[in-house]
Amino acid sequence: MRVFFNFVYNLFSLSDDGLVIPSIMPELHHQLLLVAERLGLTEERQAELMGRAATEMALQLLGGGHRLAESKDRWFK
Repeated sequence: MRVFFNFVYNLFSLSDDGLVIPSIMPELHHQLLLVAERLGLTEERQAELMGRAATEMALQLLGGGHRLAESKDRWFK
C-alpha cells in the first residue's frame, strides 16, 4: 500500500539554547496517526509506543547507561 503526504515536513524550531529541533506540521502528524491506525496500529498501542519513546529520551538525558555507574559524585551512599 502506498501512502502519499502533501504536507511540508521539514520544519525546524529553535530551543532557548539555540538547539535546532526538527519537527513536522500538526496536519502531517495527524495524518500519520490516521494511517497507522488504518494499517492496524491501534490508538492504545500508539500511546504506548509514544510513552516508551519519551521514557527512553528521558533516560538518555539523565545519563543513559552510565546513570547507575559508580562515581565519586553519587547522589547517595
